[in-house]
Amino acid sequence: MGGVRDVLRTAGSLGRFFVALPLVARRAAALAPADARALALRHAAAARRRAGLDLVIEGAERVPGAGAFVLVYNEGSLVQDLANLEMLARFGIDRAVLAAEYGLIPFFRRAAPRWGVVLLRRGHPTEVARTLDALVAALRAGERVSMAPQGRISPDGGVCHFKRGAFLVAIRAQVPVVPVGIRGGAEILAPGSIRMRPGVLRYRVGRPLPVAGSSEADAPALAERARREVEQLVNSDDAPSSCAAPR
Repeated sequence: MGGVRDVLRTAGSLGRFFVALPLVARRAAALAPADARALALRHAAAARRRAGLDLVIEGAERVPGAGAFVLVYNEGSLVQDLANLEMLARFGIDRAVLAAEYGLIPFFRRAAPRWGVVLLRRGHPTEVARTLDALVAALRAGERVSMAPQGRISPDGGVCHFKRGAFLVAIRAQVPVVPVGIRGGAEILAPGSIRMRPGVLRYRVGRPLPVAGSSEADAPALAERARREVEQLVNSDDAPSSCAAPR
């Protein structure tokens, strides 16, 4: 019976979240940005509570109190979608970069500007360059940006290779990188599973990584340093994951 309950929990929380998302997006597209964000936040928080998930944020005092930065985090499970919005709202993120595939959800692309969501179409160099330039301009104007540099959900819940785009943006804008390690997602909903269990999503904030004096040639090294920081935050009590190699 436990397995049946877990599957029903997935359908009633994560499934319901995505099924209703087009309706939420359609409504948000007609609202002012602050109201649109509040609507999305309520939708995600309600789904998280239905799933029996607790959200814990550790080290929030490490987030700069003022000024722009690039926040980077790992993707350990799809279930993080139920809590990421609360984390980003807590840290005052102005622009959240998501994979372009989210734009396939009906009305999502229309709502994205209201939500402060930037859709990144990886594999299309011209479009990627244009998006990165826009993010640099936003950072120079004092906005805060979040990106998930893995570019995919980890196949085993570990911290995978970090792509360099987020770090190029930080270096060009000369703003710090704030690493966040997210733990618990793979235990709640393992990759490839449809059985969701109650649990805790734990967001651990690391110390900001300065970029002063760095050039674009330093982006890969900065990406690897950030990946190691995130891995340490995620696995502080465990052996590190083997998911670091790029594919």
